[in-house]
Amino acid sequence: MANKFVIIFNNASKEQQDVITRRLQGTKYSFWHWMENVWLVTTDENVTAKSFAEWLEKFTGITRFYVVFRIDGPCPYWGRNNNEAWKWMAKFWGPSDH
Repeated sequence: MANKFVIIFNNASKEQQDVITRRLQGTKYSFWHWMENVWLVTTDENVTAKSFAEWLEKFTGITRFYVVFRIDGPCPYWGRNNNEAWKWMAKFWGPSDH
């Protein structure tokens, strides 16, 4: 089962967001970044929220005002977004809350 993470930054600049996105690209992580300052990430690797956060800090240099949540088990969701965003959610996070 894939590990799921939510990464939230407080007011990351466009440049900082680009650094985070570029760092996630080309890794074993699949990610969703359809909203400013928010990334949803999945991986089959055994990673903790702390080790994931430390990995991000090492490669981005951003060390303040963020949080990483690890989601264990089902994670119902609902909202409004681009159709492509929902396709990713259904594929990597499961069905939405009905």
